Amino acid sequence: MERLADGCVDQDREPLAILGGPPVHVGQWPTWPRAGRIAQRGLLNVLHSGKWTLSGRSSVIPSQERLFAESFAGFVGRRYGVSCSSGTAALTIALQALGIGPGDEVVVSGLTWVACASAVVNLGGIPVLVDVDPDSLCASIAAIEAGLSARTRAVLGVHMYASRADLPALETLCARHNLSLIEDASQAHGATIGNRRAGTFGSISIFSFQQSKLLTAGEGGIAVTDDDRLFQRMQQLRADGRAYAGPAPMAPAFSELVACGEILGRNLCLSEFQAVLLQEGLGRLDVENAHRLRMATVLEEAVGGLGWVSVVRDRLDPRDGATFYKIPLRIDEERLLRIGPELLARALTAELRLPVEPLDWPLNRSPLYRPETSPLVARNADAVELFRPGRFSLPQAEAVWRSSVALPHPCLMGGEIDVQTIATALRKIHRNADALEDLSRRPSPGAQAFRT
Repeated sequence: MERLADGCVDQDREPLAILGGPPVHVGQWPTWPRAGRIAQRGLLNVLHSGKWTLSGRSSVIPSQERLFAESFAGFVGRRYGVSCSSGTAALTIALQALGIGPGDEVVVSGLTWVACASAVVNLGGIPVLVDVDPDSLCASIAAIEAGLSARTRAVLGVHMYASRADLPALETLCARHNLSLIEDASQAHGATIGNRRAGTFGSISIFSFQQSKLLTAGEGGIAVTDDDRLFQRMQQLRADGRAYAGPAPMAPAFSELVACGEILGRNLCLSEFQAVLLQEGLGRLDVENAHRLRMATVLEEAVGGLGWVSVVRDRLDPRDGATFYKIPLRIDEERLLRIGPELLARALTAELRLPVEPLDWPLNRSPLYRPETSPLVARNADAVELFRPGRFSLPQAEAVWRSSVALPHPCLMGGEIDVQTIATALRKIHRNADALEDLSRRPSPGAQAFRT
């Protein structure tokens, strides 16, 4: 084997790694998540502070959670932030604050993570799944408008992978139809659209801080808004009917929350430890995004030279406002398309020693999206058909699922040589497509296909 550079070797004549050959990438990819010394000091401070959660009684005020919520809201350009235990929790309190409940329809992209729809179902709302624009993988504006009905109460605009949804157009559409707009920017931390940050569109915007996200504390989420009333409602919804106290003397056993009881809530609070991690990550987010953008340009040039693979990203202007949560690669090669995205992802994972995956399952066929198992649905026989995923036609979402795989964003956190090995791995797989096609005919334990 001829060594080309640190971390990659010339293996054109070697068997595929998935079949026992040596991998293309032999070095280490940048680790994720990451935390610096500032975060470590902050975690130790919280550990010994006597205040580990927003609801804890302590003389330590304001909480780390409150400081982070204010910092993040300011970062994106909103007045208020309500941190939560997860992105799903943030979406749930956003829907509840807007009054979404049983029988209300919410338009949701048919190609997104299952929680976008399940959060609606768990409130008794009806997700209306709509098809995507294949050039961005975000919900098509035309498909969203076609999905509206007299029962529609809200639209969920979701940024996906390396693409920003056309939120300005979606704001105009929702205003014309008098609908609430929730922006899901869980995959677009720090992105911009025109002169606005992702997170400033609609009545409420939500983010996830799950481990794979560009800003993470392992788990966590936040809902941001400019509306005083929605801010007050969301605080109570995430803290059992309690909200931030106003200025108060620092005293032993002081509680930063006061009982309001205007709306029934639950405990969906973020911990102080998570808030410290998020505050530190927020301080380096723009720098990391800028580096990923530079490496994404290298990746586009490298894979574009192959002639049969391309990076899928939005065509909004300017394109330098995009971020890269996952990087979808669209395949246009007959033999590899026959192999399918699951096996292609496994082959790339073996070559790169990097977790490559298919896109999220289209929700009309996802084995994770089972609304009929929710008690709110199962106990209402007349409504079961309204929730049935298979009643929605999503031909574009299904087509892009079959022809794409997604790289994780840490592949853009290193240098150019690391990124170029991705094209090397694709070229190696292409040259060994016959062997991979033979492998595709064997049973694959653990693989899950579309639901029928």
